[in-house]
Amino acid sequence: MNNADSLPAQCFAMRASIVSLMLALAPGAVAVAATGGNVTNYLAGGYVVHTFTNNDTFTVSGSSLLCEVLIVAGGGGGGETIGGGGGGGGVIYTNDFSVPVGVYTVTVGSGGAGGWGDGYPAGTKGGDSAFSTLTAIGGGAGGGFNLAASGTGGSAGGNGAQPGGARAGYTVGQGHDGGAGDGGNAGGGGGGANAAGSAGVGGVG
Repeated sequence: MNNADSLPAQCFAMRASIVSLMLALAPGAVAVAATGGNVTNYLAGGYVVHTFTNNDTFTVSGSSLLCEVLIVAGGGGGGETIGGGGGGGGVIYTNDFSVPVGVYTVTVGSGGAGGWGDGYPAGTKGGDSAFSTLTAIGGGAGGGFNLAASGTGGSAGGNGAQPGGARAGYTVGQGHDGGAGDGGNAGGGGGGANAAGSAGVGGVG
């Protein structure tokens, strides 16, 4: 999104967990109306940005839109007591998503809770974020100290420090794997949009 010329004449983008809908209307384009979220106008580039921080609806009337869409899900919670880090929320991006006239549900995924309780449990998976037919998967939970995480994430959480604290999987195309624990006293880092999580390193500090 370097300039207006790089975008379709009518364009929409969404970014979840702060979900954004971005529309760029070229001069002479068929008039459309779009409502929903918090609206910001960027006059220099011709963009109108709809930002969603909670579940809501996005309504298109007048004509369909060819849209640019970015969706980010909620991150996963980390494991308790030398557990793994939570994985990053899944990411979806497309610059040519068609949005016909209609009313669409926007779902903004929340972050997963950190592990807490007896036995040093894993965290919980983050919430999915969605618009129309697109769903970004919530970040994977970090494994507990010696208890495994469950639920495939957008990116995977990290392993807990001990071998029993295994991470769950990740979603190819939306994120990366988590890092391994060191087998002693260091959990692995959660994966992210651009890279896998780092392995735990014990004896630091």
